[in-house]
Amino acid sequence: MSNFYKNLSIIKERGMDIERFISPQIADGVNIFTSKSGHVTARCNNILLHSSHDPLNEGDRFAEASGIKGGDTVLLYGFGLGYHVDSILRAVGKDGNLLIIELNREILSAAFIERDISKMLSQSNLWIITGDSEAEVSAIFLRYTSEKWDSLPDNNKKVVIFSPSLKCMPDGFQKIRNAFEMLQMDRRFSVLLGGTENRNFRLNRDAVLNSEGIKELFGKYKGLPGILVSSGPSLDPSIPQLKSLSKRVIIMAVDSALHALMRNDIKPDFTISIDPQEFSYIHLTDYFDSYVPLIFLPTSNPVVVKNYKGEKFITLKKYEGQGARGKGQGIEDKGYTEGGGSVSCIALDILIKLGANPIILVGQDCAFPGNRFYSNAISEGERWFEMINGFYMLRDIHKEKISEQKTVYVTDRFGLSIPTHENLYGYIRNIEEIVKREKDVSFYNLNSNGVCFRGVEDIPSLSRIKELWNYC
Repeated sequence: MSNFYKNLSIIKERGMDIERFISPQIADGVNIFTSKSGHVTARCNNILLHSSHDPLNEGDRFAEASGIKGGDTVLLYGFGLGYHVDSILRAVGKDGNLLIIELNREILSAAFIERDISKMLSQSNLWIITGDSEAEVSAIFLRYTSEKWDSLPDNNKKVVIFSPSLKCMPDGFQKIRNAFEMLQMDRRFSVLLGGTENRNFRLNRDAVLNSEGIKELFGKYKGLPGILVSSGPSLDPSIPQLKSLSKRVIIMAVDSALHALMRNDIKPDFTISIDPQEFSYIHLTDYFDSYVPLIFLPTSNPVVVKNYKGEKFITLKKYEGQGARGKGQGIEDKGYTEGGGSVSCIALDILIKLGANPIILVGQDCAFPGNRFYSNAISEGERWFEMINGFYMLRDIHKEKISEQKTVYVTDRFGLSIPTHENLYGYIRNIEEIVKREKDVSFYNLNSNGVCFRGVEDIPSLSRIKELWNYC
């Protein structure tokens, strides 16, 4: 008896209704081959399902990395060819349970054809769910999990995702894809992020799912000059020049600079807010109804994300070692930023991805020229004016803000040493790395009395850009 019919007889005996979803023929999109260890492996639509070296050992490592222990009830997306399934069953033991959702019939059929998994399938604590539609799969899932899943303590429940299968999920299951991708991101963020960011991520889930991805804008503004507006001291002398712009440019304002622009009748094309901290929303509270499109991260302040009325674009942050996530249209296909560090670094990377060229930095000092901490035109700067009296001057406020963190010294465009904070020094290096990477983009820094960035030309006025491009 062939593997297929031997395996099929077991699921019939156990009453699992999946026979109508599998076929005894390998589909055109599945490429079966032998791994170096001699075990069969496969590609589905050019996505490698299991190791080409040793899929058996890889399955053991997958189960171990998932943190599964004896007695756990595991919900697993992705059957693949079943190597990791065997490993998970051994990990949960007789007192545990394993419920598997696999929606790609071609993969499921290949597993039944190529491997004798009859012993695995005969175990009474394993179930497989598949179906034609989200409604059908949800109904079957509820039938298996009602009461028992909810009654289990959290430390005995595990949701595990076999990524190759998730990448191969067929069309028509968008809600299920989104749910598992959010869970996958949640698990990754739990390792990478602190408590505040994790809380924000969970509170922002609906907005992450429902907002357009930044990828929709990539290349849309190709060839237009881009202006990145930050909130450093050099923003103040630059505002009149920004008001004089007569032709189309793309203006992106970091959240702390939005107030300065709007108060001067300059409406940017985008604003960006990434700060997860509790009070970061103060930069935008007066502009929740402004309808300037907002770019945000899954971990941005949830007060901003929830209350902002304008169009919202979600961008994901590409962490070290994180690659592309397949060809689907789920959460991880919404678009990434590779800019690290500050909001200005991320905004700069996004402007490049939008196609802007040249790019002009405004208010980008990354230092404290004249011992000034911020532009006076931003909302926080305006509040500082209210604190001034005969004994407490504006310069005292700036000095206090500068002294809150350890200062180091950098060289400004005049060759002089000026103070900056250690974290800002890191942002300087990030910006310079972005500039170095983008050899076909020209970068300028307008009116800056701050740091001198390598690869960025300091210009005293927009007339320099007008001379070169005859555009602004």
